[in-house]
Amino acid sequence: MRLHRLRVEAFGPFAGTEEVDFDDLAGLFLLHGPTGAGKSSVLDAVCFALYGQVPGARASGRPRLRSDHAAEGSAPRVTLEVTLAGRRLEITRSPEWHRPKKRGAGTTRAPASTDVRELVHGEWQVLVGRRSDEAGLLLKDLLGMGMDQFTKVVMLPQGEFAAFLRSGAEQRAEVLGRLFDIDRYAAAETWLREERVRLSRLVEVADGERDRLVARAHEVASSVAGTSLPSPDELTLAEPPGAGQVEALARAATVALQAAREELDRTQVAHDLAATQLASATDQARRRHRRTTLESELARLQDGDAAHQADVARLDAGRRAAQLRIPLQQWDAAGERSRAADLRLEQARASTQSLLGLPAAAVTADTVRAELADRTDALARLGSALALQSQLDASRARLAACRRERDDADPAIAQATHDLAAAEQLHQDAEAQLTAHRERAGTSLAAARAVTQARAVLDAARDLVQAAAELALVDDDCRAGQDAELVARRHWLDVRERRIAGMSAELALGLRPGEPCLVCGGTEHPAPASSTASQVDADDERVAQLAHERAATASQQLAARRTGVVARCAELRAVSGTSDVATATADMQRRVDELARAEAAAEVVRIAELSLAAAAQSRADAAPRLEAARQASASAASRLGELEPLVAERQTALAALIGDDVDVPSRQARLQAEIGVLTTWEAADREATATRRHRDDLLNAFEAALADLGFSTVPAVRDGLLEPAELEACRDGVERYELTLAELRARLADPDLTAGDDGAPVDPAQLRAELTELSGRLRTVADRQAVGAQAAQSLSRLSAQLLAHDGVHHDVRARAAHVAELSRCLDGTGGGNVLRMRLTAFVLAARLEEVAAAATERLSAMSDGRFTLVHTDELAKSGARSGLGLQVLDSWTGVARDTSTLSGGETFLASLALALGLADVVQAEAGGTTIETLFVDEGFGTLDEDALEDVMGVLDGLRDGGRTVGLVSHVRELRSRIPSQLEVRRSRTGSSIVQRSSAAS
Repeated sequence: MRLHRLRVEAFGPFAGTEEVDFDDLAGLFLLHGPTGAGKSSVLDAVCFALYGQVPGARASGRPRLRSDHAAEGSAPRVTLEVTLAGRRLEITRSPEWHRPKKRGAGTTRAPASTDVRELVHGEWQVLVGRRSDEAGLLLKDLLGMGMDQFTKVVMLPQGEFAAFLRSGAEQRAEVLGRLFDIDRYAAAETWLREERVRLSRLVEVADGERDRLVARAHEVASSVAGTSLPSPDELTLAEPPGAGQVEALARAATVALQAAREELDRTQVAHDLAATQLASATDQARRRHRRTTLESELARLQDGDAAHQADVARLDAGRRAAQLRIPLQQWDAAGERSRAADLRLEQARASTQSLLGLPAAAVTADTVRAELADRTDALARLGSALALQSQLDASRARLAACRRERDDADPAIAQATHDLAAAEQLHQDAEAQLTAHRERAGTSLAAARAVTQARAVLDAARDLVQAAAELALVDDDCRAGQDAELVARRHWLDVRERRIAGMSAELALGLRPGEPCLVCGGTEHPAPASSTASQVDADDERVAQLAHERAATASQQLAARRTGVVARCAELRAVSGTSDVATATADMQRRVDELARAEAAAEVVRIAELSLAAAAQSRADAAPRLEAARQASASAASRLGELEPLVAERQTALAALIGDDVDVPSRQARLQAEIGVLTTWEAADREATATRRHRDDLLNAFEAALADLGFSTVPAVRDGLLEPAELEACRDGVERYELTLAELRARLADPDLTAGDDGAPVDPAQLRAELTELSGRLRTVADRQAVGAQAAQSLSRLSAQLLAHDGVHHDVRARAAHVAELSRCLDGTGGGNVLRMRLTAFVLAARLEEVAAAATERLSAMSDGRFTLVHTDELAKSGARSGLGLQVLDSWTGVARDTSTLSGGETFLASLALALGLADVVQAEAGGTTIETLFVDEGFGTLDEDALEDVMGVLDGLRDGGRTVGLVSHVRELRSRIPSQLEVRRSRTGSSIVQRSSAAS
């Protein structure tokens, strides 16, 4: 790989376009510049072009690759010409950034892009167009190494290799693991570790299953209580654990099962005999108890014979009285109806007597019929009175309406006459107002425009006074700001001159005994310059410079403000003219008064016009209303003369028909009420006569039936009469008594009650107690036999399962033990690995041994053959991992010591040698990729003159074969020793690159 040309645009600290021609820097060149100028950004640009990202901590998060100093709209871009694997390529990358929108305000996201071209026969041909993913795949194949390898092989960061020298085995393994391909070995470790875990889990599951089976066998054995099965402790001593114990338990369970079956047969025979004896004794006791119970029930039943006879007599009387129930109910109902009819007749007689004004004896059927006929005829004659009443009401209504019309016409005539006179007066007044104010009202529009113009002049005059005062103040501030800027600039220049004069004293403050001088490089400082009371440093100069910049900014802002105030005064003066505030105010007031008078006149004219229109309308409305009111009054007077005689005639005719009543409805209501009273008496008299006749007929028939059924009086019938439910209950009681008596006598005569009573009685309770005891013993023996059978079956099954389980998992246990031993060996935690070295560490140790050998070639040259880097795999302290140790062999003492004991300069030499050696080994690992461009980072300031000379010799040797080596350093002596240089300069507007080649020097 060889770099040819680099161009950056708006990238990092570079605001514009900067170019580096590496072909012009062929050989050894120096990259230098102040801190923060952007030296690392040059290397970042190379990495970004090749890999699309920047190295180190700057790549964390979302790095801002576009320059903050770049002009708005400038696109960030890096272009690198490079030779990879013999192919000349041009790579152009642009990171993602936010560009201004083409339309409107704001920004929009511009995606990242990559273009790759190849120089073929003198012409550039496009390989990849704006596709970062395709470009990444192409460059990865051509580079042959990843980002981590590239930054360690091409850009040698000495600080990291110094840390590598002092780090432990784990840290070195992490760094080397990123540089060398050890994936297959790490995969072997991982696979064995995972396989060990998997097999150990299988063994744990198998052991758990085996323990569960054995525990289940002991649980089954312990559940068989009272048998001859051995205990688990006895089996542990007599049998090996596992299948042997379970098999012994199965044999013992079979023997115990046979003994339980024999005992169950004996107990069953004794239980059956006791059950037969108990059944016989229980049956004999039951018959004796039944006979005694029946005899007691018969005696108790015979004691109630008197009550039974009374029930028989009561049942007979109830049955005979039931035949008279309906005739009795009919006679009672007829009596009730007769009494009710008599009561209604008495009530009707009292009303009729009061109506007719006669004594009670005089109210007879003939009298009532005569009075009823008279009132019916009078009611019929009222039909003509109703028609006459209706005609009279209509005439009276028309008469009242005519009177109201006549009364309403007189006020309407007076009001219409008044309205007509008022309309005439209003019309005359409105015409007078219009004539007086119409001319003045026409000037209101011109007066309004004059007021607006006068107000604008007044506002401009007032603002001009304020603007003039503000201009005076701004002039004073501008002069003060210019004076302050001049004072700050003089102070800054003075501080700068004092610092330049005392620069030697400032550098002397940083000198330390034994450390090289930044100017001459010497380690002895015999006469350092001393500081004075007026000595200033870089911070003082920076403070003075910032004060001058702030004063200049303030002065510019004041000048811009004064320009704005002057322009505003000119605009106001153009509006106000020669008028001052007082003149403009007086003119404004005069214009306002004129406008007010014109507006008042216009309002008077508007009101007068409205009044004139209203007066004309009122006059037009009042004349027709006056004429209509007069005609209505005359018409009403004419109808009144016709209606009043007709009403008087109809009133006289109606009075003759209704008599003393108020009107026809009253007369009609009174006659209907009297007819109703008379009609009610007549109906009540007919009903009372009919009900008495019917009651007497029923009484004669009922008395004839009493004698036929054996009753002497009606109360006797009522006493014997029973309700249907009572009669049914009495009948059931008599029949139940007779049926129960017959049943008891028949059951006592049954011969089964006396059979078997010839022997002595046996107590069933004693036999039942014996049977209960035998039943409990039978259940116990049966349960024991069932548990024994189940236990024997379970133990036989568990024994077979254990034998099969051990056979299946034997190979798994053997493989698990073998894999665990091998995995611990490769992990460095056991398995005979006495060095406690992991497989990946073993592979990296071989690479580190190659790196140490390659580094020793450079280190020996740089240290005049004194130091040699050696790899060691000695055991680390406190059981730590081993295999990646590094020591430095000092040929002056012949002792190998730890790299942490090296001094600062010696550490730089060792780390540089280690970096170069690592680059050689990584190149070989990457397929022999040739690296023709190298960058070596800071660290040369720690070397003395002789050591620096040796290092430069080694670096000069790196140029063999046309290789380009760039040194990144602040050491001033290197600027005189290395003619080809890249200087990065910083400024407030962004950094820039100045290239000086050896030919130009």
